[in-house]
Amino acid sequence: MKRVLFFVTVLSVFLVCAGMLYASPADTIQHRINDLQAKIDSGFKYRQLTEPEAKKLQKRLDNIKAGFEKAKAKNLPKSSVASIEQKLDALAKDISQERHDAQKAANPSAEKRINDRINTLQAKIESGSRSGQLTDSEVRSLQPRLDAVKKRFENAKRNSLTTEETKAINSQLDNLSRDISKQKKDDQKKKKGR
Repeated sequence: MKRVLFFVTVLSVFLVCAGMLYASPADTIQHRINDLQAKIDSGFKYRQLTEPEAKKLQKRLDNIKAGFEKAKAKNLPKSSVASIEQKLDALAKDISQERHDAQKAANPSAEKRINDRINTLQAKIESGSRSGQLTDSEVRSLQPRLDAVKKRFENAKRNSLTTEETKAINSQLDNLSRDISKQKKDDQKKKKGR
């Protein structure tokens, strides 16, 4: 009796393992789709993918999912399996490349710091104008520069603010801050009509 029970147990384990090794093509494809979805999600969550990169990769995965569903409706022909597997291979390679490229999404607190710096510089220009530390011509020179930085910042946020873009914007803000301070201390007094 013990031998029979042992034989049945071994046979059951063997059948379960064999079933796992020989999963259907549909199961294999679905597993790969789920795996790639998790990689896109975690890549965006941990800022390995920028928003545009994640959207582009997600769109490709969604197209593969739609093709897979159509193929399943046709009992998953071998030609469809090969095509889907090829697309999944290419997408997996691209996800890996995008997650490991040098471009990183900026830290969300970087956006806040840049926004705070822009607001501070705007307040300095306005207070300098009111107090007479900045002439009208100096304000007309400084304000468009700050406006250009604001515009660049807003465009960068829409396209997912990268570390490189953050550095460039901060450099512009540093230069502008230095110029505002220099202009406020240059002993020029605001003249009416200037």
